[in-house]
Amino acid sequence: GAPPTEACRVAGLIANQPYVLHVGNASPYKNRKGAVAVFREIQKLGGPSLLVLAGKPLSASERTSAQSCLPPGSFLELNKPPGPDLEWLYGNAWALLVTSFDEGFGLPIIEGQACGCPVFVPDKEPMTEIGGDGVVRIDPSSPTSAAKVMMDVMQDISALQARGYENVGKFSGEAMITAYADLYKSLAAGGAA
Repeated sequence: GAPPTEACRVAGLIANQPYVLHVGNASPYKNRKGAVAVFREIQKLGGPSLLVLAGKPLSASERTSAQSCLPPGSFLELNKPPGPDLEWLYGNAWALLVTSFDEGFGLPIIEGQACGCPVFVPDKEPMTEIGGDGVVRIDPSSPTSAAKVMMDVMQDISALQARGYENVGKFSGEAMITAYADLYKSLAAGGAA
């Protein structure tokens, strides 16, 4: 991919170091602890040795949990990376790992697909609906099986990437407007975002 932007370089992210990406915030429904647990199993199976947690800062308990579960230096926090950095992160990630219990619109799923990133999501609506055939379904509550599925799929990702790009096409123009309108309606009714 393109060279990393300054922020990514400063964060110590090197284009040739494979990493698993999680994009989210400290809301319990984002299930960052689930991402850490799945990543730990991926590491044990010989997968990437770095987990990048991008988005809002980790809560104290999330940070403590990650530090106690993972070897030193194996996770990196990137607080609110700007658009170009986030795009670079998606485009260079080994995989995007979504472990949410619930989602609003699920923008990271579409963003990841648009950047050619293999996307793994829980087998739940709306994540499966948003990702269509361009995602692989995993069970974050079973980190060992989720990691095995990811390692198997990652042997050949070209078909998954192609289906991801195809899925993004559904979200152009009118479809996006409709999806956002639905999201705002659910937010107004007190749903998760």
